[in-house]
Amino acid sequence: RLKNLTLGYSFPLKKGFIEKFRIYLSGEDLWEKTDMLKVFDPEVSNTATANYYPFFRTCSFGVNLIF
Repeated sequence: RLKNLTLGYSFPLKKGFIEKFRIYLSGEDLWEKTDMLKVFDPEVSNTATANYYPFFRTCSFGVNLIF
């Protein structure tokens, strides 16, 4: 299971108005190998009384600027 992954790059900048510039892409629950249905989270208990929550994949993109 691939729970978290973040890829980023900081651009080298010469002296100027912006000191640092970084972009990144982050994801959670990106991949898993299981025999369960794809909509259920395999980390939830199998008991009959357990509440089942859908399995969500999330991705985010961001920019960090330091002036």
